[in-house]
Amino acid sequence: MKGRLILENGMMFEGECFGYLKDSVGEVVFNTGMTGYQEILTDPSYYGQIVVMTYPLIGNYGINYDDVQSKNVKVKGFVVRETCHSPSNWRNEISFEAYLKEERIIGIKGIDTRYLAKVISREGALRGIITTAKLSYNDVKRLLDTNPTLNAVRTVTVREMEKINGKGKHVAIIDLGIKSNIIKSFKDRDFKITLMPAFSTCNEIMDVKPDCVFLSNGPGDPKEIYDVIDTVKALIGKIPIMGICLGHQIIALACGADTQKMK
Repeated sequence: MKGRLILENGMMFEGECFGYLKDSVGEVVFNTGMTGYQEILTDPSYYGQIVVMTYPLIGNYGINYDDVQSKNVKVKGFVVRETCHSPSNWRNEISFEAYLKEERIIGIKGIDTRYLAKVISREGALRGIITTAKLSYNDVKRLLDTNPTLNAVRTVTVREMEKINGKGKHVAIIDLGIKSNIIKSFKDRDFKITLMPAFSTCNEIMDVKPDCVFLSNGPGDPKEIYDVIDTVKALIGKIPIMGICLGHQIIALACGADTQKMK
């Protein structure tokens, strides 16, 4: 079905929609990876975003259910140049397009994704909508006048504490939107793991008696989760703290540094 990607700067890209054919709004970003589209789709760090893949062919090795990075797809939409209709890989369980339909995510193909990536590089991340409808200017403006990543961390974090046994050091993981592979990496090294909700308090974290605290990756602007920043401030000096991606940015903010969104 014919469709369009419309950006908040007024640019419009026409293509063919596939997957689950329901309009979707998100923050449009790009990824230059030649492989790993399945991991990108299910990475909680991409919650609220429409991801543009610059590699020209997506889906050539299909999808398997072992390599997902969370329980379901987290992106709001997927933009590609071309999809592969005949995936070839011994681990393939479902085609890329069928997987998006199963996960109720819209995609659009036939887009010059490398040109689109240059636009995003120049102007920074832009809100956009993938639609099969002929929307008026006012409709587009109204739909894009929202923040698709609002409350992103609160949406993707675990709801309750989870414990994973291990014989090594005890790490309290603050789940800001962690990828399953990071948890696997700790398990492979025999860490004892306590996975905790993002908005756990300093006292709640210290009560589990960890040897260290790990702040995970996750979506959104770190400055919007000031509760987590305050918790890290309270933890500093009491216990070793480490982080990756969003977690690293939160540590920086807690230490008095500043962050800004890159183009």
